[in-house]
Amino acid sequence: MLTPQFDLRQDDEFVLVRIRLPYLRADEGEFYVLEHEFKFYLKPYFLRLTFRHRLVEDGRERSEYDFSTSVLTVWLPKEIHGQHFDDLHMLSELLKKPARGPGRPPLIEEVGQQSASRGSASEQDELDPGDVEVEQALPSLNLGGTAKYGFNHAYSGCFVGLDEDGELLQLREVERSTPASRRAARIQHEEEAFDVEHYAADMMLPDECDDAIAFCPWWGDLAADEGGARGDGSWFGIGSDYQQQLQQLARREILLDSAERREAMCGLVDLLFAYCYDVRTTEGEHTVESGWTICRVSSLLSFLDAFSSIRDVALASVRRSLCYPLRRHWELALRVLCDVVTLLRLGPEAVLRALLDVRRLVQAREDGHLLVRIFLDDYCIWVQQTSASSFNKLADRLAGHTPRTEEIGWTLPCREELEDANVSPTEQGEETDRSSNSSLASEDESMPCFDHA
Repeated sequence: MLTPQFDLRQDDEFVLVRIRLPYLRADEGEFYVLEHEFKFYLKPYFLRLTFRHRLVEDGRERSEYDFSTSVLTVWLPKEIHGQHFDDLHMLSELLKKPARGPGRPPLIEEVGQQSASRGSASEQDELDPGDVEVEQALPSLNLGGTAKYGFNHAYSGCFVGLDEDGELLQLREVERSTPASRRAARIQHEEEAFDVEHYAADMMLPDECDDAIAFCPWWGDLAADEGGARGDGSWFGIGSDYQQQLQQLARREILLDSAERREAMCGLVDLLFAYCYDVRTTEGEHTVESGWTICRVSSLLSFLDAFSSIRDVALASVRRSLCYPLRRHWELALRVLCDVVTLLRLGPEAVLRALLDVRRLVQAREDGHLLVRIFLDDYCIWVQQTSASSFNKLADRLAGHTPRTEEIGWTLPCREELEDANVSPTEQGEETDRSSNSSLASEDESMPCFDHA
């Protein structure tokens, strides 16, 4: 059966479910309301939503079909008038099959676990629509390899046969790697990749970096709006790319212990930093290189390197932004860290939107679906099960771990040092055009000098 496109809204009295049903007779469909659950059936479509709060079937429920838009709207009465239903835009959570009754095992599918068996399509078609249960899940990619990686280290064997000279990963011999070897390989690669002349050039010729620093991204507008627009769910409306991606995700519950949860939170910082960097440097207009940029800035997506420390992931993110992408600038890196804090404080919906953008951009890369499968799908499911208070706590911790230049491991010259040396950043140690350099220095004398080792 197919899951139709849909979205949800609410007022004090009802939850409104809007379902797109093109080319079908909506009057042949059936819907049911029982406590926390809503079911809709119209062959070949089936939709089951499980809410956190209770609904009531008391005669006020009704439906209306708009032929001009092919949208069926169903009004579901709330049991408690005026009660606010949270997370109506967390579609993967709403689509999950409800927990079983007492004495029966809960429906929990851990990451990497094979989904429960299902009956044949013909058997399901013969069931009473009110009793239909449909469970959808992507097959596991665990092929029995020795190395464990991905979200919660739940995957192995995914890169067997992948071209070692390809551009998807910077890590080599993936299936023989260990967490320690990945960390060592990442740090060594960064040491070899850092180019002080490139960094100095961006410090002395800062026009494009300054534009990126001054740019106001979409989360900046929402933060300034005091929350007015961020909760309207318009990102996940019917037919939106975000909704289509959400409906592709498996419906399962992800259970993590405290150590696993800490690692997942650190990985989230890594992914959001890479995303925010790309948004700033493209001024909100992602390019064909955005997937590459995000993967290179992210330690997870380039070396499968996971973190358990906020300080370590913040430091690694800043280091990678100074040695791989086109724009390498200390103040830009710190601004991106502030962006991650802002995104986290906006809550699960804003974080989910960012992750879905990352998912789409990485998917477009050659073999990018492998990274989507082992990281991004699970992250998109997990953040929908994570509270806003958890993200706020993470934001507070990240805000208290701003890296210092002496922690980076490289000597980072500031603009005043370069100007005092009167040296062109791309020709350090060589004779330069001093008059041109003096003119450049005067243009930039209002710019601050950043701390340096």
